[in-house]
Amino acid sequence: MKLQDRLRKAQDAGADFTLLACIFEAASTLDSSQLENLRKHNSRAVQFATFCNPLTVISSLDLQSDPFIKFAAVFNPSTLTEILDEIGLNQTSLNPVIPETIHVHKNVSKEFQVFREIIGFTEELYGDETEKFFTEAFFEDGEVRTVVDLESLESLFYLYILGFIEAPTPTGEFWEYFLSDEVTNINETIDLFGSLPAIPESLYEECDAVVGARCLAGGWSKRPELLRSLAWDRQLLYTGVGGFYWQDSRSPRSSVASNEHTPTDLLREIFNEESEDSEGLNDFPHPVLWRLSCNPSTPEDVIEGIISLIEQNLVTDGDTQRELLIGEPDDFPYGLVTNPAVKGDLRNRVETIMRAIDLDPEDYVISH
Repeated sequence: MKLQDRLRKAQDAGADFTLLACIFEAASTLDSSQLENLRKHNSRAVQFATFCNPLTVISSLDLQSDPFIKFAAVFNPSTLTEILDEIGLNQTSLNPVIPETIHVHKNVSKEFQVFREIIGFTEELYGDETEKFFTEAFFEDGEVRTVVDLESLESLFYLYILGFIEAPTPTGEFWEYFLSDEVTNINETIDLFGSLPAIPESLYEECDAVVGARCLAGGWSKRPELLRSLAWDRQLLYTGVGGFYWQDSRSPRSSVASNEHTPTDLLREIFNEESEDSEGLNDFPHPVLWRLSCNPSTPEDVIEGIISLIEQNLVTDGDTQRELLIGEPDDFPYGLVTNPAVKGDLRNRVETIMRAIDLDPEDYVISH
């Protein structure tokens, strides 16, 4: 999809997607004055995109002022041969997106072509072509990094948003690495994920990996301000498999609802908004209420509110009721009955509801 088409879709999606629209405009505008204004934008993503714009002639000083500009430079058709050589010939370690892109750039030098042949960039490590560039953010010379190369990762995300490269599928195993114990700068990585722009439904297929990264941020961040910034975003992930309701019902908002570090007042705010949606209460799966019912940090009054919605027949769909009570047994068997925060009278009420719909609470006991 062309940048102008992406820009129109982002603009049509409304004010919530202004940052995304600015990114596309920065990379595609033909107005030099507007380009200069966007270069002063407070978003690094927008600033990066201005250096992909063909109106921008990148200098050596630009590269020295911010090294991550080199990622934009190699995708900018106006980048001069000497700048490409400065990027490609004077680096001892490069994400493979750089030499591969310089190699096909219209201004590539013969010296770089010879250098590339001598170095012989290998592709043996990559089973999936869509993961190659991203894998190098935490993989170097056959060894896994314990510190994620955030400069590479950030730049690659921006290039992906602009449509220059592909990214790993958002529900694939690739993303599990970032949540492993091996990563020592996981908090900074999660902050990066959370800073990425929101993606509208109209651009989901082009930017689904960004949605997945924002979901990870919503589920793992410990920063209240970041969690608040994600709580409105309902864009769902799609595995394409079907039946995997916990995976298929992930969104940045639902991930925030499941996060034990989400501030109590924000969990209450989310519940109040969800409970006021009378039509949405019977959606299945119900991604946000389900996660509130599972979250051990959900406050007692919110748990009581979820139980009351079922008792008062405001949640009437049988599948939705079971989802909130016991989860999805073959996929994610967690709900109110397995939540350690549900105790005393609240647990008695949950068990009463379960028995009324022929569910035996003893079948869903999980030891903690």
